[in-house]
Amino acid sequence: MKRAAILWITLGAVIALMVMGNLVSVMGAGLGCPDWPLCYGQLIPPPRWDAWVEFSHRVLGLITTVLILFSAWRLYREGPPLSRKLLLGVLGLLLVQIPLGGVVVFLELPVLLTSIHLVTAFAILGLFFLAVWVHVRGANRLVLVDRAALVVLVLLLLQVFVGGVVRHSGAALTCPEFPTCVGGAWFPPVMNHAAGVHLTHRFLGYLLGVLTLVFFRRKWARIFAGVVVLQIALGAWTVLSRVNLVVVSLHYLNAILMFLFLLHTAFQPGKDQ
Repeated sequence: MKRAAILWITLGAVIALMVMGNLVSVMGAGLGCPDWPLCYGQLIPPPRWDAWVEFSHRVLGLITTVLILFSAWRLYREGPPLSRKLLLGVLGLLLVQIPLGGVVVFLELPVLLTSIHLVTAFAILGLFFLAVWVHVRGANRLVLVDRAALVVLVLLLLQVFVGGVVRHSGAALTCPEFPTCVGGAWFPPVMNHAAGVHLTHRFLGYLLGVLTLVFFRRKWARIFAGVVVLQIALGAWTVLSRVNLVVVSLHYLNAILMFLFLLHTAFQPGKDQ
């Protein structure tokens, strides 16, 4: 377990980086450094709060990347072949994610690319989690043990993508009420893109809860249903608090934990007989 400590530390760093990236976006600091990889053409950013917020995110990203590379080296030397294959997926996604972050800045935060950037972060986290889990268990294969959990996992990733669109298109407060949208009505008087993505995000959340109830006889679904209720409550609180930073961070962190829970439920490391 001690030898695996660096792997769990790296996993924690990946989660911290994702949460901080969410904060950067919510605080409106995504273009705090309008160029990449430098900041205003400098290695050290100017004395602007948004530049330092974005710069701190980049520094944490660099530290996390170094930790991932070190962990990959450790797993390549000591881990089973399956963990090596999973890490190749992690490294391949990193080769996409890092320049994609630069492109997002150069193109001034296009909604589609920023949302893809978000989902790619979840994919990196998921593959790295599986690689560490396989290594700790000394397994040489992953077994799909619950297709229902996998279905819910796919829906959750779709929800994450739509949530990214909501956040990056500035649609978080299009419906300033909960559970209704505006003026006590469930739908706004004029349906535009912002209202559409906001309501899609809400109703996908409800669908996630209903789908969980369909599988309620499973123990994991009963646990997950409570987490879904918490997530919906945090989403409502996000709206009612007018996008409070702490609440938004908890909402996003809970989504990450939901993702890892479903991944852990859907798959199990196994050994060939």
